[in-house]
Amino acid sequence: SMIQSARQRAEAVRRDTIAEAERRALADRAALLESITDAFIALDRDWRFTYVNQRALDYYGKRREELLGRSIWDVFPAAAGTLLHDQYENALRTQCSAAFETKSVLTGRWVDIRAYPTGQGLAVYFRDVSDRKRAEQELQAALTKLEGREWRLSLATRAAGLAVFSWERRGDRIMFESEPPREIARLAQDTPLTGSHFLRHLVHRDDQRVLRRQLIRCIRSPEQLRSIC
Repeated sequence: SMIQSARQRAEAVRRDTIAEAERRALADRAALLESITDAFIALDRDWRFTYVNQRALDYYGKRREELLGRSIWDVFPAAAGTLLHDQYENALRTQCSAAFETKSVLTGRWVDIRAYPTGQGLAVYFRDVSDRKRAEQELQAALTKLEGREWRLSLATRAAGLAVFSWERRGDRIMFESEPPREIARLAQDTPLTGSHFLRHLVHRDDQRVLRRQLIRCIRSPEQLRSIC
């Protein structure tokens, strides 16, 4: 009948409209995932790749057809049993997101990884952070070396009965960075030590000229003056 035919045509139009909307949504999602700066992969509940953006392909050194539909643990067996494996399984089991950094067994480089449970499996974003980790390690090494020098200097000054101090030019204050000799400590208890007072009364006459030049240089620059007395 005409009414039945009209209903069928309307249903066909509705299905076509829904299918077109889904295709557009998928195309928009793919365009978005290809435009982000992070590598991105989607895994189903059986750990099979369902989507891999270009940055992830570049990172893995793989073609898309080598990954889609295959288990991540089959493609990269070396990753099984690692921190990455444990974090992915925990995120899927608990339905809680995971964020962590680890050294990749595939590339030997550090990666920052964020995994989010979805209705179909996991959505994973990751990026290479090797340069940042290297900078952090170099900074820590430098700080450790500096702390070692400061400790040796402190030990040497205590053994020799010396003291390390800083002079803050704006407030004209002397601040000791190591324990001063008893005579100076007793004097500092009675009155705040200033640069001018320190120069006139506590510095040996032979050293006053050198220290005065250093004080003048310090006044003309934002740097602190450090000396040993």
